[in-house]
Amino acid sequence: MKRISFNLRIGVIGAFKGEKEEFLSYIKKDSVQTETLDEDGLDGQLQQFLILYKSIPIKLRIYFFKNYSEIIENTNISKPFDVIIQFAHISEDLVLNNQNPLEELDRYTSGDISYILVGRELNNLDKAIINRTSLVHYAKKLGFLYCFLIQNRESDYQEIFNKFLDDLIFKFQYSSPEIFERAKKYGESL
Repeated sequence: MKRISFNLRIGVIGAFKGEKEEFLSYIKKDSVQTETLDEDGLDGQLQQFLILYKSIPIKLRIYFFKNYSEIIENTNISKPFDVIIQFAHISEDLVLNNQNPLEELDRYTSGDISYILVGRELNNLDKAIINRTSLVHYAKKLGFLYCFLIQNRESDYQEIFNKFLDDLIFKFQYSSPEIFERAKKYGESL
């Protein structure tokens, strides 16, 4: 049986160390295969997973970056991203408000990209909290397709992945029905 899987390149921007670990642990628990890849100039910032979602094998290549300029300045990234996930923190509030970094990312993205803005509810009295209203405002202003606020880590990460993977599977199913069915058969054999 031919191994057919849906390949997805994801750029994750601005995830703090704890968020990165939470994000990866959520994906790892549902993955069939996991590996850290070493690509020039990425210093272990690339993780690859094979997951099954609705019996479809999906190969996730996840790149982690501190900020947008790290993507733009990295000449080692050869293929465009399919999904950009931006973690928003209160320290980035002014940056997100005053510029649109997505315009600069056009050359690193495929034509049919999904932008996801993920805000964190900060329960620290010293810091202001990103509220839903400002998060939605930023998502609209920057042209993000999806917007989520993380409060309950496990269920919120599940909601994020379910939403954009449902949309991608739907597109895959109707753009290439024969390949979709072959991928589904391969997924059922895993």
